[in-house]
Amino acid sequence: MSSNLDPDAIRSICEQACGFLDVPGGIPRSADAVQQLVFTVGAEVGGRDIRRQIGGPALSWWQIEPATAIDCDSSWLRYRTPVRDAIYRHLSHGMSLVDGVYDDPLVAAMIARVWYRRQPFKSFAWPDDIGGQARIWKEHYNTPLGKGTEREAVERYMAWVGPDYHPLDGGE
Repeated sequence: MSSNLDPDAIRSICEQACGFLDVPGGIPRSADAVQQLVFTVGAEVGGRDIRRQIGGPALSWWQIEPATAIDCDSSWLRYRTPVRDAIYRHLSHGMSLVDGVYDDPLVAAMIARVWYRRQPFKSFAWPDDIGGQARIWKEHYNTPLGKGTEREAVERYMAWVGPDYHPLDGGE
C-alpha cells in the first residue's frame, strides 16, 4: 500500500531542485517551474508514494522512464556542463543517473525539470493556473501518446493537495 506524500515536502524538494539548477549557464529558477513539478507529482502518482510504475518502467514520483533519463543525459546535459554537474553532484559515488532518479527524489525532480526545459513551449502556466499546468503536463510530459488526460491530472492533483492548497503561498 502506498502512503500519501506531503505536498509541502514535495514543494520543498522542487524548490531545492530548481535552486540547484539555477547556476551560471544553467536553468533559471522560477515559481511557475516549481509549481509545474509539484503538479506533475499530483498528475503522475496522485501524491502517493509510488516510486516504480505498476506494470511499466517509469521511476520516482515524477514517473521518469529510464530511457528518458538517459536521453536527457546524452542529448542535452552533455552539452550543458553546469546543469549536468549540478545533478551529478547529488549522485552517490558510482551511482548511475537512472539509479539516482529511483533513489533520490531531488535527482528525479532535477531530471523532470530538465525534461520540461527541453520542450518547445515559451513559458509555464502561472502557479495558480491548474488547467494551464495540466495542458503543459499533457502536451509535453505525459505527451499525446500517454494514457493520462488533463481532466484526470487535475482531479488527481486536487484530490492530493485539497481545495485549500495555495501554490503561491507555498501551499499554506
